[in-house]
Amino acid sequence: MDEKVGNEKTPPPLIIIQASNPDNVNDTSNASTFPGAEGNYNNNKIIVPIEGKPDALLFGVALLMIGISTAAFFFGIDSDIGAGEFLCCLLCNGNGIGLLLLGVYSSKYGTWEKASGRNGSAVFSQIVAGLLICVAVAFFGLWMIFTSNF
Repeated sequence: MDEKVGNEKTPPPLIIIQASNPDNVNDTSNASTFPGAEGNYNNNKIIVPIEGKPDALLFGVALLMIGISTAAFFFGIDSDIGAGEFLCCLLCNGNGIGLLLLGVYSSKYGTWEKASGRNGSAVFSQIVAGLLICVAVAFFGLWMIFTSNF
């Protein structure tokens, strides 16, 4: 079976793949990134961490998104813009994205609470996260129904 056919060479019997960091081959630390990944992220802040308590910035961005889209909707009605489809898009999608972010925050917060040993509060946070995500999907669906009528 190991006969050569024509001028073809047989492959080497063993291929060795060398680690990119031979000093730290067996790194099994509980890092929130992949081993060998950059650690400082160029001083950018991660607002949805893999482990640990979620950042309050995510909570603030979600509330800001909901507040701006709702206020812009009502101020748009008062100023008689007249673009009903645009105002519905602003209200439904802005609130949908804000509620989705709030649901992600609540879910990550519940995961952090469960890791801290507070199981009752963790279950409540997960239930709230599910409800927020369902309401966000309802807002997106409402926008799709409203735009299909134009």
